[in-house]
Amino acid sequence: MTTTTTAERSTRPGPGRGALPSYALAMFTLSACFGAPAGVLIAVQVAELAADDKVQVFGLISAVSALAGAVVSPIGGALSDRTRSRFGRRAPWIVATALIGLVGMAGSGAARSVPVLLIV
Repeated sequence: MTTTTTAERSTRPGPGRGALPSYALAMFTLSACFGAPAGVLIAVQVAELAADDKVQVFGLISAVSALAGAVVSPIGGALSDRTRSRFGRRAPWIVATALIGLVGMAGSGAARSVPVLLIV
């Protein structure tokens, strides 16, 4: 077994100057790719369901969604840190989140009223 000394560790190159801007651009691109279609599709659906109050309804759905994400994300993270399974700590949560997202997308597509869309 070889050990790495402090002198050997310090000679390894760190991330370059462009690492942070590259990461920020990648995260922006991913957010745009995944968030924009959902935002547009929900807006179109709200316009069909509540033509008179579409701006208020879309704002309400966006606010409830953001609040739910802010509350659920840390709780899910804490629970996943405590999960012990043969698949690892994160894999069961990734699968569960994907399935919940699938049900949510199917439910939002099938929603025929604003309250149902808000719940989904």
